Amino acid sequence: VVMRWYTYSVVALFMCVHSMHSSERLCQISKDTLDAASQSLAMGMVNRNIVIPVLKRIQKSDLGTEPAKEVYQALIKEAQEKVVPEKRRRVGALKMSDTCLLSGVAAAFSTPIGIFVNEKKVDQRTYGAQRALLFRESMYTQYRDLAMLTSIGAASFITSALVLNGLFTSTTGILDARIIGLSLVLAGCIAKHNIKRYQHYMERRADVQGHKATECTDCVRASGKQRYQTFQVEGNPLKDSGYLHYDELFKMADEMKGQQCTWHQQHQEPLD
Repeated sequence: VVMRWYTYSVVALFMCVHSMHSSERLCQISKDTLDAASQSLAMGMVNRNIVIPVLKRIQKSDLGTEPAKEVYQALIKEAQEKVVPEKRRRVGALKMSDTCLLSGVAAAFSTPIGIFVNEKKVDQRTYGAQRALLFRESMYTQYRDLAMLTSIGAASFITSALVLNGLFTSTTGILDARIIGLSLVLAGCIAKHNIKRYQHYMERRADVQGHKATECTDCVRASGKQRYQTFQVEGNPLKDSGYLHYDELFKMADEMKGQQCTWHQQHQEPLD
């Protein structure tokens, strides 16, 4: 019964991701459905039984096991308490290993076992940019995005493979290794495409909701300056992955009308 329910769920996820660039109304319904699915029992099962065991297996060799610096521990604790209502899903801050595959491009990486902070990169940022970064990373914890990516990949692959195999078989009247192989290859391409779609959506959602959750004009503006440095000056390859443009962050900062976090009520960001 559980497997049948999960199968129905992943097929629905496939349909939602595929509809994300349709009409405005259908697009919003799809996004709302995806957000609701992230809070479901099914995604909790994927987290516990697939994502977390895999992460723990590679944590020591690739991700890192050391706690992050106290300043990052404090910022992530503040962010998690604000954007992750369910206490048992909150995570702490870990130092990203130098051997991590993402250490060359990512300042931080959020998982259900902790938020891995690339201290070599983040140490160079202003306090406001650090705070904004760790608030946006905390949004992935709330939406179980690694479990969602896993399920969307499975949904896209399984659904596409079944549909394509049935289509090819009914058209040719043949069912052999070549038909099955072609169906699997094409299904893999569709799965990759839909995973990329969801990645763009989750990055933008984390940016919008995470920056707003800081409730601080100075933090958001500092993040906009850092975004310009990272993508326009340094040419980080994650530039086209769905992140807000630095101009959009500056606009968001202006719309917050001078709101300030506790730190910025007593300190100022560098002027440059």
